[in-house]
Formats: sequence, C-alpha cells, structure tokens
Amino acid sequence: ISELMRLTRARRDMVANFSHDLRTPISSIRLLVESLQMSLGKNPERDKKQIGKLASEADSLQHMTQELIDLSMIESGKAIMRLVPILLMDVLDKAMVIMETQIDQKRIQITKTFPPDFTVLVDPEQLKRVIANVVHNAVKFTPPEGSITLLAIREGEMGRLCISDSGPGIPPHERTRIFERFYQVDQARTGGAGSSNRGG
Repeated sequence: ISELMRLTRARRDMVANFSHDLRTPISSIRLLVESLQMSLGKNPERDKKQIGKLASEADSLQHMTQELIDLSMIESGKAIMRLVPILLMDVLDKAMVIMETQIDQKRIQITKTFPPDFTVLVDPEQLKRVIANVVHNAVKFTPPEGSITLLAIREGEMGRLCISDSGPGIPPHERTRIFERFYQVDQARTGGAGSSNRGG
C-alpha cells in the first residue's frame, strides 16, 4: 500500500509538472500570434524572429506530447522494438534536426566525434527519441553560447554514445534517483530536471 501511495503521489506530481511546463509554450505561442496579427509585414526581420520562436515553442509542445505517448505505450506493454542495422550518425542527425531552432537561438556549439561507418543494431525510431530527449534536456539547460558534445565509442561488439553539456547538471545526491519512475529533480535548486555529463 505504501508503494502504491508513493507512485500515486509521484504520478500526481508529474501531471502537475507537465501542466506547469505546458502553460509556458502555450502562453508564448498565444502572445507571438497576437503580436504577428497586429504587425505582420511591418517589420520583416522581427516577423522572422517571432516565427522562429513560434517554431521553437511548437517543438517543445511536440516533445512533451511525445513523452506522454511514449510513457503510455511503455506502461501498456505495447512498445515494440524493431532492430535493424543502421549508421549511428544517421539516427543522430535526424534527432538533432528536431532541436536545430533552439540550438541556433542559443548559439550552442555542437561537437560530434564518431568512428567512421559506425553501424549499430537498434530500433532507429526509438533510439532517435532517446537521443532527442537527452539532447532536448542538454539544450534546455545549457546556457547561451554553451557547448554540447556527442561522443560514440566502440566497445567490442557493443557501442556507447555519450552526450555531455556545459549546463548545471544534477546534484550528486540526486543522481541515484534519476531513473525512478516519475522522479524529477527539484527545479528550484538546479534550474530544471536536466542533466549534464549524461552517458547512454
């Protein structure tokens, strides 16, 4: 019963956090649309920047929605893995496209280090989502003009992909709990639930 109560509280907290996070992009989109409606065409350069911000906020909404869909699929046992050989760089590039707008806006430097022709046996769509999720956190919590590094390493018949950033990271005493169901780091202390020096 205690475990069920803990999970119920965790789920309630997660829903509250998502609701709070959703308000920000929705409010921003509303304000940007109203601004464009009043002044569209009067200042093309400003219009271009506002449209870029709209795209960024829409990307955030899409990312959060996909997180909820993925969680639902996993909990229902309907998540299916389709393993195929594919170049890791191809999956990475597709995942990075999702965050291009935010990366450009914050002028974040991206460094990629990969062995040539690094082929892996994975579910490309699922891996793309994992990479996009980690990169999303890295971009979100990396300060402007910061850096994100992606490093791929061969380890025998296995491969390791490490993603690190120059953001605030997760406090050492919180790191043992980050894989708990619905757990989020206290945003008041870290500026969010992002992590630096992530490996996967």
